[in-house]
Amino acid sequence: LIVEKGLGSHNYVLVVDQFEDLFRKGPDRQSHGRNESIHRFIDLLVKMVRSERPGIFVLLSIRSDFLEESSFHRSLTEMMNRSKYLLPQMSREALVSAITGPVLLAGARLDEGFVEYLLEDLEDLDNPLPQLQHALMRTWDYWSGQEGQDQSITISDYQAIGTVRSALQDHLEEIYAELDEKQQ
Repeated sequence: LIVEKGLGSHNYVLVVDQFEDLFRKGPDRQSHGRNESIHRFIDLLVKMVRSERPGIFVLLSIRSDFLEESSFHRSLTEMMNRSKYLLPQMSREALVSAITGPVLLAGARLDEGFVEYLLEDLEDLDNPLPQLQHALMRTWDYWSGQEGQDQSITISDYQAIGTVRSALQDHLEEIYAELDEKQQ
């Protein structure tokens, strides 16, 4: 985001999606986000919000399980406490829409019982969205690589990728196996 000296009547919004990546992928995860470059970035965000210039807004999205990581930055925590908006967990209807919407938009079909089977698989997972997203992506890739794309996406296609339980782990193992010894 580049903000010139004269803002005029314009508003600027800086959106930082997946803010938790700052803490998750930082150079030293054990430092709880105390890395100097992380501090500088957060300080810049805070200064931008506190600026006397009107019309600069910062929107952060962060997973709730990373809120503790951000608490090591007092000024950020204070701002978050004053302005947070927490999204509730997805309802069953929202999950159904997240599963079926992209498939229908692409002109494909899901087999009878697919959605119910998948929802049942998600029931005891604490944070199912990342696993769901990955499993659906892998299921789509598997299905689209088969002959007969005029057929529905089936439970068998979903099971072939390892389901939400192991799709990500199986995918990582595939990637690892493709690496040479030095890369591994």
